[in-house]
Amino acid sequence: MQAHRTDTPAPNCAEKIREKLEGLAPSGPRSRPMTAVTRAPLRQHRISMKVHHDLYHVTRINENEFDSPFEGGEGDVSVPDWTVPSTKGQPPGSQGCRPPLLKGILINGRFRLEYQCILLLFLLAISLDLNLSAQQRPLQTQDPAIITPGNLLLEFGFDFQQDAHFPQSGLTGDLTSIGVIGVNIGLGKIVEFQLQGTVQDFLSINSKEPAPIEPELNANGTSTHDFGDLVFSTKILIIPEKGHLFSLGFRPSVQLPNASSAKGLGMNSTQFYGTFTLGRHVGKLNVFGNLGLGILSNPINAGSQNDVLIYGLAGIYPLTSKVNLASEVFGRWSTRDSPPLGTESRSQVRIGLQIHALGFRWDIGGLAGLAKNSPTSGVTIGITKEFHAFKL
Repeated sequence: MQAHRTDTPAPNCAEKIREKLEGLAPSGPRSRPMTAVTRAPLRQHRISMKVHHDLYHVTRINENEFDSPFEGGEGDVSVPDWTVPSTKGQPPGSQGCRPPLLKGILINGRFRLEYQCILLLFLLAISLDLNLSAQQRPLQTQDPAIITPGNLLLEFGFDFQQDAHFPQSGLTGDLTSIGVIGVNIGLGKIVEFQLQGTVQDFLSINSKEPAPIEPELNANGTSTHDFGDLVFSTKILIIPEKGHLFSLGFRPSVQLPNASSAKGLGMNSTQFYGTFTLGRHVGKLNVFGNLGLGILSNPINAGSQNDVLIYGLAGIYPLTSKVNLASEVFGRWSTRDSPPLGTESRSQVRIGLQIHALGFRWDIGGLAGLAKNSPTSGVTIGITKEFHAFKL
């Protein structure tokens, strides 16, 4: 049996490929020789995953060139395209012969994948560049974009903030937040449900001042800890981005009093927020902002409240296909000169990176406080994963 080559493969590759195919053909006088073995660049549209054409070539075997091994009759037996290591740009004979990474055989309409194919699919799947609709962490400013309907976006992170202030309890210290979670669910083309919270906050106390609330501290009075408040939000896209128009959305939120004021970290009051979200792409830069109103209950005097202005301006710029630079200024501004304790103006600036790797989006960022009661500095680290969870 001879094979006619239109392109010279690496040494011994043609012989080994031919020998493997001979094992699939029936033995005996009914066997016929195979036709030419050709080589062509891998086309990206044949496989949904991204494979660089410089790294792989395709070996193609023509169809209907040997008899069907089933029931002794004639039949169509075809071997679909598979990938082999490329020798492009390498001296002849330098690559040697390597086993195909993706191979299978289509017999009577059934495709059988071998373990090499499964391994390749797995490796490519975890290295895909995620193109998430709403790219949030490590930012707090909300992007008006809605995640795909039926998709679930999970966030998990860790925050550390120096000199965090809690005026209602008089505590100041370094705050460590473990398990900063976010759950986003795409409920439709214009609606997204969000849940945010913290599994546990730990405060290492640096100083304590007289305050209306006397917190319960640990035995030596140097630390306290508690759950974080849960925030339920619904993000609604009103006008999608089109041409020179900004995208516009609205996001009402409610913050539940899960953190206890007895531990010195909570306010024991429900807070309401309503913010408009705007966004627009300027070249590669994604710019978005928030503007709205927050109604904060007074944790000391029941029945009174403080209305604050919520604001944020953020931008995300892709440095490479897998790394984004993210930055923002976010905060609230109290309309009162002497606001109730715990409802004062706060503001911070954040800058960080989003890194797409291993099927996840990793993020790391630094922060600095801009207002009096804001943490002086800090760091945030997290991970995000979006996947299709249900069908609408």
